[in-house]
Amino acid sequence: MHELSTALHAFAHQHPSLLDHALKLLLCIASGIVIWRCGRALAPRHGNDIRLLGFFFWFTVLLAFFIACWTDRSGAIDQATGAAHNDTGKVILWLLGFALDLNGSLLFFGAVVALAVLPQWLNYIAFSGPLGCASAPIMVGPAIDFLVVTTAKSLVVASGVLLVVSGYGLTGHLGPWTTKASTDGASSGVVALALAFMVVYMYRDTHAELARPLPSGSGLARARARLQRWATRRNFVGPQHLR
Repeated sequence: MHELSTALHAFAHQHPSLLDHALKLLLCIASGIVIWRCGRALAPRHGNDIRLLGFFFWFTVLLAFFIACWTDRSGAIDQATGAAHNDTGKVILWLLGFALDLNGSLLFFGAVVALAVLPQWLNYIAFSGPLGCASAPIMVGPAIDFLVVTTAKSLVVASGVLLVVSGYGLTGHLGPWTTKASTDGASSGVVALALAFMVVYMYRDTHAELARPLPSGSGLARARARLQRWATRRNFVGPQHLR
């Protein structure tokens, strides 16, 4: 066993690029399996999700390809350094950074959903509920749907941009890009696409479990009914409340 470990270590040391490419290939294969399995599971009842992801992916791929071709011909970006030559190049680089800024997108859309949902829940718990005039929060489900879809969309857009830029880099049109950078970008793009499918699949699967009605006699159902009656005890229901 020690001799085998030593031989493998020596092989990895002598051929680092070969091992690196093999690991990326395995990662891409695993991501492809995830995309296939999640897509097969989503297709019967959530085909709209797949169509939406597919539209954003191919829209991004085509748009990024056209922009890359135009940038190459116009010279808006220096091929040797990757720096912008003019204002158009600066805009393109900004768009590239914006498309790949997954953290920024998640924080922005998460803040939008939080501002739409949290005030309703806080009002229910700490304001209108104790006063007995609460109403059920509205648009919570659509808001969470929006967050999940925008997160998946951001991953799909990043995937399309990474695949196009990496493919363009392999052709030698992006001077600073090496083969390793291109393969890194391509494998990251495939993983991002797999993550998009995983996000949607896990959300739909979890949502289906949570959407099941609670048994009428369960303790959780009784507690929820008592809370609702207490939080709405002073809501107007008829003329007698005007006395």
